[in-house]
Amino acid sequence: MVIMIVLGKLKALIFNKLLVCFFLIGFMFNSGFAQEMSKKELKEKEQVEKGKETLELIESKTFTFTARTAIANSGRTIDLTNNPNFIKFSPDMVESEMPFFGQSTGAGHYASNDAGLNFKGKPKKYTIDKAKKKYKVRVDVKDCKDSYRLNLSTSLEGNSTITITSNRKSVMTYHGRISKE
Repeated sequence: MVIMIVLGKLKALIFNKLLVCFFLIGFMFNSGFAQEMSKKELKEKEQVEKGKETLELIESKTFTFTARTAIANSGRTIDLTNNPNFIKFSPDMVESEMPFFGQSTGAGHYASNDAGLNFKGKPKKYTIDKAKKKYKVRVDVKDCKDSYRLNLSTSLEGNSTITITSNRKSVMTYHGRISKE
């Protein structure tokens, strides 16, 4: 009889320990899934914040494009990570200091020191269109040497592609990012 009581208490003790183990294992799995959900939520929140920042930059018409790569009209791709370059946009002025790797035309141009797409001028036209998860900006600028059309396509994350068309130089495309400065 005593043995049966001891065995009953032992079974109850083992059952309680197993129950506690299952509870702890379930809690660990549950908290692991909760962490993954929070990581996913954090990533989504970060993307929404980047999208808001990009929208603010585009709508303010005041931002800077910096290129990482250039693609000449011939298709040749050039790494620009170690080459200083920028295009500063504002409603009153667009300033470009971009390298150029294409062909130039026009009298007197070959002798000039201006080998890049370097210009500064007031935008004649400045339009912004929102497409699916992208913004498209078109700016027409004229300086004393040439006329330029800039077509910028920017994702919500700020990754951008700009194509510059000029009257005197072949088309150039650049991949990079937009930022405040």
